[in-house]
Amino acid sequence: MSRQLAVGFVAALVCMLLAADAWAARRSVRIEFGGEWTDFNDSPSIGSAGCPGTTAGSPLIARGGYTFAGYTPLAVSGESYCQSTVASEFDAGDIPVDEPGLATLVARANDAVLGIRYTIANGSPLDPATPIRFQWAFYDFPNGVTIAALYGLVDDLGDDIPVSDASTYLREGASTLWGGGEGLDDAYFCFVDGDYVGLWSGDVDEPGSACMQPFATFFADGFE
Repeated sequence: MSRQLAVGFVAALVCMLLAADAWAARRSVRIEFGGEWTDFNDSPSIGSAGCPGTTAGSPLIARGGYTFAGYTPLAVSGESYCQSTVASEFDAGDIPVDEPGLATLVARANDAVLGIRYTIANGSPLDPATPIRFQWAFYDFPNGVTIAALYGLVDDLGDDIPVSDASTYLREGASTLWGGGEGLDDAYFCFVDGDYVGLWSGDVDEPGSACMQPFATFFADGFE
């Protein structure tokens, strides 16, 4: 079943997922239908030029010398795709309410943030036999910080599936920087000028955060 035919169904599904997610221990997948993100109907498929760092049929994403793996046993289908932010439309108001720290950073950066979201799925959302999907999202800030989020796993009934397991990881070359067994909850992965500096809790006032340090100078220079 094509993504085009699934739009109506998925719109209702997303509402259910987001409502259920307000009570979950972490955030569920996000799907946008145009405006501030690439339209769902026109989103490029995993493995295409519009999804840089991907290979058709693979759940791995290569970006900046790092490999991002989310639930690698997943049989990746042609229903996997990317969505990118539209620079003239995307702003802090487009960040879901359960990510207040990220929304604050986007607002303080005058909404000058670029994002790309990779949705990895094992089938059509219309097929109850293949309901699993997860997402990697990357938000690039003008001060050289990139914040990456892993969303999901959630099935089409809103039931939680562990977001990380032994197959989930962040690697630089052959070195594992984070493994799924360490847990994640609602934390983000943070990179400063291309270097991984660790997990960020999502709290903009996190004491001693290596991720938040570059923002202190950035905001002081007139972006607050």
